[in-house]
Amino acid sequence: MQQLELADGVLRVAPFLTFTLGIIVLFVGARWNARIGFLREFSIPEAVTGGLLFSVLFAILYAATGVAVEFDLAARDLLLVYFFTTIGINASFKDLLEGGKPLLSVAALFDLSAPVGLLGGTVSLVGGHGTAIAWAPRIAADYGISNAMEIGLACATFGLIFGSLMGGPIAKFLITRHDLTPDKTEVLNVGLSEEDHEAGIGSLDFLDAILAIHISILFGLVLNAGVQQLGLQLPLFVPCLFAGILITNLIPESFPRISGRRWPARTPAIGMIADVALGTFLAMSLMSMQLWTLADLAGPIFTILAAQVAVAASVAIFIVFRVMGRNYDAAVICSGFGGISLGSTPVAMANMSAVTQRYGASHLAFIIVPLVCAFFIDLVNAFMIPYSGSPVLLEEILIKPTHSLIDQSLHSTLGAETTNGDGFGLGWYGTGEGPGVYHSVSPAWNDRNLKELARHIVAPVVFAHIRASTGGAIQQTNCHPFRHGRWLWMHNGLIRE
Repeated sequence: MQQLELADGVLRVAPFLTFTLGIIVLFVGARWNARIGFLREFSIPEAVTGGLLFSVLFAILYAATGVAVEFDLAARDLLLVYFFTTIGINASFKDLLEGGKPLLSVAALFDLSAPVGLLGGTVSLVGGHGTAIAWAPRIAADYGISNAMEIGLACATFGLIFGSLMGGPIAKFLITRHDLTPDKTEVLNVGLSEEDHEAGIGSLDFLDAILAIHISILFGLVLNAGVQQLGLQLPLFVPCLFAGILITNLIPESFPRISGRRWPARTPAIGMIADVALGTFLAMSLMSMQLWTLADLAGPIFTILAAQVAVAASVAIFIVFRVMGRNYDAAVICSGFGGISLGSTPVAMANMSAVTQRYGASHLAFIIVPLVCAFFIDLVNAFMIPYSGSPVLLEEILIKPTHSLIDQSLHSTLGAETTNGDGFGLGWYGTGEGPGVYHSVSPAWNDRNLKELARHIVAPVVFAHIRASTGGAIQQTNCHPFRHGRWLWMHNGLIRE
């Protein structure tokens, strides 16, 4: 299998090599942190150090040679599922009940019900790249911001950097100022303590932890299928997180297991796997940032984010810390709040991991933050995204943007084919019963009927697809989206008879 492919000034890196490079980046970050005192002092995650270093190196490579490096991040999503499953396995109902009041308090700090936020605020910083991409066309149409997509993606990328750098200093400030320590010495949720390093982890301990994670993931897949039957779409790591919580807390410790060992909740093996999965995920995410694409927007975006950093830090120190109880757990939660307010849930978890590996365990923080960030927010989004939103004129998202779908049908620089002219399809939910569809075997850029329809159809939910055949017949029945009853769907691949 070819791992590197250079074409049209783009060096594409296959998934296996991308994963391998992610491991190397994590090792480099660990070595830099070991040598540079202030990185350890302020609990900067090792993956952040290595990831930012390599993203800068790839930017220098682009500036010198004009070659852009693109990574296939297919393996990254599995690492996130692994990590959040370990968090679920380590969670206990006892800690959850003790943290119930703080949990509700943190949820109230997020403006979960607002359908539209500022590009430089909740859309890109709390929502991340996916939310920025989803909302940018509508913001461009409603507010006349022609480069809304570029601004949203730039804020999300720089927010990821700032979020990963601010959590550790916030926690250090609070811990030092208030002389905070953990209530007792316990096994870390993520990573290994010095004692665990010295004691070591047996091969069967490691294998037993992997088995527990896989059992939880299988249960999570069942839960995910049930959730989808209800019409909700959640990231896979959310039901896997919940599956781990249920298994850990509902099955008695004396329940016989094929390994002959107790369920490995809060064991060094689970902590080590969590550390490896999270660190490699974050290293891959940060090393793949294409910083050169953001150069033109760096000035204004840094100004916006400087204000966001000041606000987020102030909220964490003066509000979140007090609401959480002004103790060590609250300080760790604040480091996570810094990550999620500007970056993402994995950044929040990496911040807390770095802090706890330096100062001590905080099981409560590793329950509250992932449930608020990864569960409640995604659950609310699952209800909001399919069923609400201001209707938009189709041409605002299909034709007018600089890199619209119609433009990409003729100039696809990232796809397998430069042109996608073997037909197209359009689906939308309007005022009539069920969705409407329009299919054509003509190229999307040359279809007058599409342009006429796009100028007059207004819809809150739109599906659009351009097709480049890899051997299948060029006919309308092969054009996406497909309709069944009130459902629309698209897929990329082949379904055999």
